[in-house]
Amino acid sequence: MKELVYYTRLYGRLAAQHIKARMVYRVHFAISLVGMLAINIVSLATIWLIFRSIDEVAGWSYEEIIFIYGFSLLVASPSNICFDNLWQLGAKLISGEFIKYYYRPLNILFYFLAERVDMKSFSHLVVAVGVMVYASQNLEVTWTIGKAMAFILLFITSSLIVIAIMLIASASAFWIMVPNYALLLAVKLKDFSHYPIGIYS
Repeated sequence: MKELVYYTRLYGRLAAQHIKARMVYRVHFAISLVGMLAINIVSLATIWLIFRSIDEVAGWSYEEIIFIYGFSLLVASPSNICFDNLWQLGAKLISGEFIKYYYRPLNILFYFLAERVDMKSFSHLVVAVGVMVYASQNLEVTWTIGKAMAFILLFITSSLIVIAIMLIASASAFWIMVPNYALLLAVKLKDFSHYPIGIYS
């Protein structure tokens, strides 16, 4: 328990330092944030345009589709925010910079991941919560304690699956040196979760 508290506090400090460094370039941060929001708005607008012409897709209504879309964004948020440094693993191995993680009295994976926080991905979180609240209200979902517990359990397990897939793809860097193609494949596979599996052939 002591170790968990220690690493939690340490993560907060390392993340805070990275955020301070990133906020020096506020225009860059603002543009990135707007870009991420625009991607989600365009995706949601596309779904809205489709449902202007039809009532349902493979038995799914507009509100159900966007609820699933919002949930998939929510599930991906921990991976996007806390595991963004996975995209840098190949470059750090090639440059030799990765060796520095061996000389710290910390868990290597923890130190590597805690070094970077993707602030712009918080926009995914905001959009996800907003979309799910809107969809829940329109679907007239009654949130009981049981449903809330099931939702939390699904969120945690789904997030862990996404994180595991991204870690596996990134770890391929130790064999192929440039894991970005494997990571891109993992992201594309993850994008299928935006919609119900029943709509695919």
